[in-house]
Amino acid sequence: VYGPRPLLPDLSQSTKQVSQPLAAPGQTLTYTLTLRNSGAAVLGIHLTDALPAEVTYSGSLSATSGSANYAGGALTWSGDIPSLGQVTIRFDATLKAQITTAQVVINTAVFDDGRGGTLQRTASFIANGKAVYLPAVKKQP
Repeated sequence: VYGPRPLLPDLSQSTKQVSQPLAAPGQTLTYTLTLRNSGAAVLGIHLTDALPAEVTYSGSLSATSGSANYAGGALTWSGDIPSLGQVTIRFDATLKAQITTAQVVINTAVFDDGRGGTLQRTASFIANGKAVYLPAVKKQP
């Protein structure tokens, strides 16, 4: 009953990012998933990332450990994450030329949490969006 509690896997600090907030048709974007484990080592984690219909897989798939593959519109990864370690997975996707209206494109990855449940991480960008820059105005006292 007494004594130290066992350290459990904790992947809650994992992230997913996309390289650009805005993209034009035909532009290639890089997605980066970082699976961060702030707890005990976790074995046999599985991740699935189904690409949204607005993009096509462009290659450059890499993972710092484990096994990553792409087939049938989805990226998959499986492997272990050491205690207090992380795994980074990267791949490229290109916005389809047929996407001509402004819209948000959301990409979601789903993976085991190491405790019997699942976690999701998303990254999004705006297709055909326009950046608007507003001047900063400082009021003098």
